[in-house]
Amino acid sequence: MVHSDFVKLLGQLASLTPPQRAQVRSALDERSNATAVAIASVIPSPNVCPRCQAHSEQLRPWGYSHGLARMRCRACGKTSNVLTGTPLAHLRKREQWLRYGQLRIPVIVTADSGRS
Repeated sequence: MVHSDFVKLLGQLASLTPPQRAQVRSALDERSNATAVAIASVIPSPNVCPRCQAHSEQLRPWGYSHGLARMRCRACGKTSNVLTGTPLAHLRKREQWLRYGQLRIPVIVTADSGRS
């Protein structure tokens, strides 16, 4: 977005009604949750409890949190989601997760990649 357009948009936010502000917040929240859900969809469901290592039949659905399904272990009573125990578990700023993942992919340089 062009900076001048962004400044104009920020100036217009003050004139929004409370329901319109809530709608803008909701749209922004959905956008950040969409990244988490997309990443979580490619991570396989756990076959054991990440806390006590009980078998997957001990894991039961336990609602949703931040757009991710939670599971509760009957053996230890702890809750988790598909990100528990992964490097993404405690990251904030979900809208930047895809960029973070791209930066973590190693760049492979071959001997003849610098030749033209």
